[in-house]
Amino acid sequence: MGGFNPAPNLDVAVLADETGTVTYRYQFQYAVAHAVQADEQALRLLNRFLSPEQRRSFDCADYFDVVSQHGRLYRLYRRRCTGFQNVTQLRVDGRLPDGSERLMRVCDYCIHIYCVPRAAELLAFKLMLELNEDLFLATANPTHF
Repeated sequence: MGGFNPAPNLDVAVLADETGTVTYRYQFQYAVAHAVQADEQALRLLNRFLSPEQRRSFDCADYFDVVSQHGRLYRLYRRRCTGFQNVTQLRVDGRLPDGSERLMRVCDYCIHIYCVPRAAELLAFKLMLELNEDLFLATANPTHF
């Protein structure tokens, strides 16, 4: 049976019975290995664009804040789930007793770029908000409060 070999230069024998079971398993394992590699590279690239404060927040709390081109505050979340908003616009609404800012949700946005690693998607949103907030707002699906 002739099968698709995505990496013909690798020293891997791709064999298949009449149903093609081994060939498909090989293709899946190859795709997973490269997806993991792409995720790691995208995360390294994102980290190069984050400030030390954003990096700390992303590592500890799974989100980082971005001040947009027009001075608005947005929070970008690590999670990627369809049906959930992954970017939130916030505004400062006074101070808490400990002196930190009280943040209020203004609007949630659902926006996705499918078929890319999540870190690459977050970098695209960060740059879009910083450089062309109007394009972000025209693209994202808002849920206002």
